[in-house]
Amino acid sequence: MHTFRVGSVPIPGSITSGMYYQCLTNQIQWAAPETVLSGYEQVTNSTLAWQKAAGQEGRFALLWEQSKVDEFVIGVWDGCTQIKQKSVPDINPAHYDVHSLAVSPQQACFTARKSYTQDYYYYTLCAEMMP
Repeated sequence: MHTFRVGSVPIPGSITSGMYYQCLTNQIQWAAPETVLSGYEQVTNSTLAWQKAAGQEGRFALLWEQSKVDEFVIGVWDGCTQIKQKSVPDINPAHYDVHSLAVSPQQACFTARKSYTQDYYYYTLCAEMMP
């Protein structure tokens, strides 16, 4: 079971909001201590700013918005082991609402809608997530 939350993260001289993650194994034990996926980068503290997806072969993906640098980040796990984390370039979260996320053994894809227009323009973006 994958658990994640947005919480306070101490950074040098201040505090920011970060994306925390922890995994519970099939033996009902924490695989490792809770980690801060976002490092010192602030994340948007809204459930509308992150998506999760389960895929085949035990894969799990999580997408979140890092607000200070205006980018989406995708992380992919195989069971409780994170195999990849990468930023999604050239897509400013301020202009898009994420609607779905999917993960396969090779890639993670998300669907987003431009949020500053009355028309419904949807985009599907995929990132190679091989380890």
